[in-house]
Amino acid sequence: MNKKLMIGLLVLLSFVGVYARVQPNTVQLHYPMQLDPLKMSGEFVKLNSKELEKTYDDYTIGVNENGMIITCNSVDEDCIDKEEFRDILEEMEEYEAYDLSKDQKDTIASLYQPNIIIKEISQKKLIWVKVKAKLLQFLGQIFCTHYELVQECSEDWCSLNEYMSEECAGLQ
Repeated sequence: MNKKLMIGLLVLLSFVGVYARVQPNTVQLHYPMQLDPLKMSGEFVKLNSKELEKTYDDYTIGVNENGMIITCNSVDEDCIDKEEFRDILEEMEEYEAYDLSKDQKDTIASLYQPNIIIKEISQKKLIWVKVKAKLLQFLGQIFCTHYELVQECSEDWCSLNEYMSEECAGLQ
């Protein structure tokens, strides 16, 4: 009886492990957001006092005070491209969630790739961000660390990829 239970649990864990590794594409924009206009629009679902969400056919937009995350509703699918991402930026501004210039929105949209984080980073801070990433990457050989590597920058906006060191237990 115990052998059957152990085999069943191992099979279940293997399916859960495979499922946990396959995640839908996301893109994050780290920029201060105004939640009140989004709440008043009636089109966003309130997840809690500081998080809102709106679901479309192909993707879901999650918003908090620090930015937004766009997540594809299906796994292994690029649900948006640069043009669609630019449209989302425009739509969020129409809700008055933030106030970005046309040039800023164009710059942000030009950095779009699946599974990327977009942040405003001044040139002065960019070197520190790169040094911090290398330090955390080095420490990741000993401890479990998460770090962000800069992929591309345009003006004061940069795209970054998030990584987890190999020392982290469990699934990545």
